Amino acid sequence: MNDSKPWGFGKMLLTAGVVCMGTVLQPLAALAAPEVMPDGNVFDAEYYADNNQDVVNALGTDKTLLYQHYVMFGKAEGRLPYDPSVEINEAMLTSTIPSSIVNARVNAFKCHYFYNDWYDEVYKIDSWDGTYTIYGRYLNGQLLEWGPWTYYPEYRIEDSMWFDAARYAADYPAVAAQVGTSKEALWDHYRNTGVYQGLKAHGTFELAEAKLAALDVAEQIAEDASLDDYGKIKAVHDWISVQLTYSYNSDNQGVADAIMRHQAVCGGYADLFDYMVSSMGYQCDYVYGYGNGGEHAWNRVKLGDVWYYVDVCWDDEEFNGGNTSYEYFMISDRQMARDHIEEMYWYLY
Repeated sequence: MNDSKPWGFGKMLLTAGVVCMGTVLQPLAALAAPEVMPDGNVFDAEYYADNNQDVVNALGTDKTLLYQHYVMFGKAEGRLPYDPSVEINEAMLTSTIPSSIVNARVNAFKCHYFYNDWYDEVYKIDSWDGTYTIYGRYLNGQLLEWGPWTYYPEYRIEDSMWFDAARYAADYPAVAAQVGTSKEALWDHYRNTGVYQGLKAHGTFELAEAKLAALDVAEQIAEDASLDDYGKIKAVHDWISVQLTYSYNSDNQGVADAIMRHQAVCGGYADLFDYMVSSMGYQCDYVYGYGNGGEHAWNRVKLGDVWYYVDVCWDDEEFNGGNTSYEYFMISDRQMARDHIEEMYWYLY
């Protein structure tokens, strides 16, 4: 093991005001989106799985198997292929953008954390039911105690928290003329139509802008027909290796620092890899543990029924003579365990 390899994980800092954290330690509800299958039918695998537990128990959550079930049995049994409350429009049906990228673009504007300076507490919004959890109590910026304590407030952060409606209206005046200039109307247009048409939206917060920039790269890779699944994951690995420089500042933890400043500690490498790979439709986890004697973060990604491990940080060209290494790319858990000690893994996106 090369003792010069970095391991800095550092501590995440919460600041006053509304905050969105690059690394979220619990899964957030995904926005389901119907897609057009090769035979022309509209199907939403996530919705079908969520509403047909018996099918999931028998077949799992593989999209192809779920759709085959719907075609062969589900339709005749009266099972719904997608949420009937979702408006299916021409833009959605004709879009060539992968549905996972569409979901990620819309979710980029959501914020699930905020800081209440009146109560001096850090909150996490559990947006699927409106509850919130207080994770820490502070006084004058100093942590007094960790929670969690769960409450049921009236207040709930909107999905479009960081959507820049004014810029969307300015960039697309024809849309503004059609739907008006209110944030609600413009957001509804973007998430229901514009995102499928490839219209660009911008955020009012750095993390949203960083995520959107990462998704631009992920979409290009996802749509490259010359790459198979392995090749697409490798392309993300290689892009991060070239674009990022290791930072010895423990504050540089997440997607925002990685994309906007091209600097990150190991946690930022792992967070960005997880975000991009997950947005392309692959199951990916953020792994926390120890490497080279200190706290460290890396990833695991699932292809077929097999989990493979990836440490983009240690493969960075910066630590390998200017060339991207593949020593820690798509290896087994046993291989990774030679110099990585896994403590836990998190499903982030």
